[in-house]
Amino acid sequence: MAARFYQPFAHNKSNRVKKAILLTLLLSPCAAWAVVPLVTDDADPVDSGRLQFNSGLQFSRTASAKSCDYSVNPVLGITSRGEFGATFGYQPK
Repeated sequence: MAARFYQPFAHNKSNRVKKAILLTLLLSPCAAWAVVPLVTDDADPVDSGRLQFNSGLQFSRTASAKSCDYSVNPVLGITSRGEFGATFGYQPK
């Protein structure tokens, strides 16, 4: 009877391919990892007399429910240090 040797890296070639794909996805920049501009720290106010539109689409799904939210946020620069904005959202049923 022949002796069996443990070969930890020769057991499954498809696992190596899966790990390589996963590593590539984790290390590559991805637009899906970006957040809605209203969630980030935006310290610069809109210039006086200018109008800025922020919008975002958020989608989440679990085993029991799914949610899709769309929001629009117009922002008007009032002074060089102040702005006024309101958020309007839509959620389909």
